[in-house]
Amino acid sequence: MLAGIGAITTYILRIVEQTWVIGDRMHWWLKLVPSFCLTNPVMYMSSKDRLFSARADLKVESNLDLSLIGGDLYALLGHFLGWTLILALIEAGALRWLAKLPLILKKNRVPPKTEEELQLDEDVKEEEDRVNKRLNMPVRVHGFRKVYSSVFRKPVVAVERTSFGLNYGECFALLGVNGAGKTTTFRALTLGDSSQTAG
Repeated sequence: MLAGIGAITTYILRIVEQTWVIGDRMHWWLKLVPSFCLTNPVMYMSSKDRLFSARADLKVESNLDLSLIGGDLYALLGHFLGWTLILALIEAGALRWLAKLPLILKKNRVPPKTEEELQLDEDVKEEEDRVNKRLNMPVRVHGFRKVYSSVFRKPVVAVERTSFGLNYGECFALLGVNGAGKTTTFRALTLGDSSQTAG
């Protein structure tokens, strides 16, 4: 919609003498939108005679001039190169630091709950002690905690002080109600998510 409306609007602004300057500036700013760079040449090719009769200063020998279709082509090439680079950076994990930016905000620094606030079961305490004592387990999660921080909403504590350990050949199930943090815990183990924090 932005592309279609933008192409029509800039065309009208560029043929009305009182709005030439606004139309020309808008024409360049909208090149930041890739779809505008596709629809604007169609608009230009279908109505260039009317544009040139109103704006003799725009008439040039080649349609590929920067002020005409050439600007759109170069903008599309820039979009292709820029977005390909951003995609490559995302795939390489070079932009992971952006996920940590919300931690700058004080509201996202949620202090861990105390022993009294947690009210741990005896079974949970027993497992925590077992994991504390045995450091050579193939799978060992000790004091795992995950907080989903945000810029606009309150931070959400998904997992608070989870500990468990597994030896070879053991079967294990993590039980809990919806939203207890089971998926978050296993995602941290299987994907090696560096944004997860463990004690």
